[in-house]
Amino acid sequence: MGKITFNDLPQAMEMLLNQVASMRIEIAQLRQQLQQTKSEENLILARFHKGEIITPDDPRLVGLVTKSMIYRRNENNCPFHKHGGKLYTTPEELDRWLNPHREAMKKLKKTIL
Repeated sequence: MGKITFNDLPQAMEMLLNQVASMRIEIAQLRQQLQQTKSEENLILARFHKGEIITPDDPRLVGLVTKSMIYRRNENNCPFHKHGGKLYTTPEELDRWLNPHREAMKKLKKTIL
């Protein structure tokens, strides 16, 4: 809007009030998203402290999954998720992902032996 005259004030005020109302809605939505993200992070942290979350540096992964497999998770469907800039998975997800590989290894060992 260019120069506002006295006659344009009611329209300009209405436009400003509409924009402020729209911004309030957007702020409320952003606050809700932030609160949801914090809740998810708190759940992840709680599970991590209970030992229910596995990170790429977890010693339980030695011999099962290499770090390169984890960091190339999109290529091999490795069940690690990125949240807050960190990778993690749960033991249940890792087991589900490893089971087909375990079965294949058992079959391979039977054919070799």
